[in-house]
Amino acid sequence: MGGEGIRQRVTDSWDHLLETAILAPSPHNVQPWAIRIEDCSTATLFMDLQRALPQEDVTGSFLISAMGLFLETLAIAAAHQHKKLSYVVSEDLPEIPKRIRVADELLPIAKMRLDDESNVKSEFEIDLVIRRATARMAYEATPVPEESLRRLAEVAAARGAIFGSTADRAEIRAIADVNIATIFHDLNDANYHGEIAPWFRCGERQERGHRDGLSSRCMSMSSLELSIAKNAPGLLRLPGLSAGAAAHYRRAFATPCIGWLSGDFWEPMAALKSGHALMRFWLSVTAEGLSLHPLGNLVTNRSAAKQIESITGATNVWLVFKLGYAGNVPRSLRRPLADFLR
Repeated sequence: MGGEGIRQRVTDSWDHLLETAILAPSPHNVQPWAIRIEDCSTATLFMDLQRALPQEDVTGSFLISAMGLFLETLAIAAAHQHKKLSYVVSEDLPEIPKRIRVADELLPIAKMRLDDESNVKSEFEIDLVIRRATARMAYEATPVPEESLRRLAEVAAARGAIFGSTADRAEIRAIADVNIATIFHDLNDANYHGEIAPWFRCGERQERGHRDGLSSRCMSMSSLELSIAKNAPGLLRLPGLSAGAAAHYRRAFATPCIGWLSGDFWEPMAALKSGHALMRFWLSVTAEGLSLHPLGNLVTNRSAAKQIESITGATNVWLVFKLGYAGNVPRSLRRPLADFLR
């Protein structure tokens, strides 16, 4: 009984913090984190390579950045309980680009430590973590205020990222065209489709059964539309259906602004640091009352990435996203905390 009581106290010291940390975003909502709690102060963060996306995220950089997103969110939650999170990066981190394509394991990412710190403060309220969401619907036409753009640029720069944006209608239209063409191309690529299709959750039953992945509800699509993308993507290339699907995507793409983040990203440590930067940037977007929707294919598809750099004039872009005002944004579900503990 005594042993169970100690174990419960150890778990309780982490559980509330981890419940907040798993609200962090991840590519396609794959939720790739695993945690092993050692005691009240120490735990190890792992990357669950069963949840990797090696056909799309070929270097593992986006999955590594998800580790940074998680650690930043955990640090914010800890600060609100007067605790300071520190961590030591695993020696396995540089191995991820090689192992992500061949391994099926839990890969250590960081040894984490919590220390009581009465003076620790967070710039971000927990409410922002809870409110943050990926808004995949059409945005309002209201322009993003210049003051908001300036503040967001400062947030990005403070963590080594460069924020750029455009409100030019012709440029936004050109980016939308590239995005639509790239989605249709990638969904008809056997390797890409074979990897992403198992993460599509068509309808409420699938979404609640898995509590991860890309749900039709959060994608602002009907379960039938997502089912076509999952089971019969070739239909998207038929002239009639292709035009109709493109028109649907274009309506959903509506936004007054396209933003991007650029800088060092493609090396493992740079990707981890970029995750910290992105979480702080995204929470700052939320604090401004704005919404954000990453357009991942515009970076992971190298042909599309070159076109985006040509349109924007930016280099080393690692994230492109819609930015603007959106109401009633649906939030993706999360698996229960017990699923993450090892």
